[in-house]
Amino acid sequence: MLAGCMDGRIPCDKAMLEAAKENLRTKFLLFGFTEHFEKFVQTLMAVLGWPELLYKSKNVHQGASIAVDGRRRRIIEDLSEYDSALFAFAHDMIEAKTAEALSVAAQWNDAPKEVVDSVLCCRTDMLKFNNSDTALLSQDAFAQTTTQLQALGVQVTTYA
Repeated sequence: MLAGCMDGRIPCDKAMLEAAKENLRTKFLLFGFTEHFEKFVQTLMAVLGWPELLYKSKNVHQGASIAVDGRRRRIIEDLSEYDSALFAFAHDMIEAKTAEALSVAAQWNDAPKEVVDSVLCCRTDMLKFNNSDTALLSQDAFAQTTTQLQALGVQVTTYA
């Protein structure tokens, strides 16, 4: 999806990897990793001007890793080659992206409304976004999702 492909049946290739990298570089002000979730939430609070959030961690894995033999490990590595490459790319640029987001946030008080409203929160009881009924989407992603839903016959109502 980060590469713009919404059909999970299409196998990833080098072109998709490069598209995903470009989108991460140019279309996202901020991103984070689950293994650094608390730091990401703190950055979101700073960037979006949110009050301190209280939350409880759930489904946090604290046990030992599953042992995988060498042959299976190679199969997994082959199947996740592009995922691993994208993760490494994102890992290398996360500090710069976080600094950029904090810099932009410092300018938001004087920014035009369309810049401040560039992140949209979507809530629905009918759809799930990664098993949640709430998602933060860019305006482009929101427009694309809305168009796709309407093409499927789903009525979409937006509120300004």
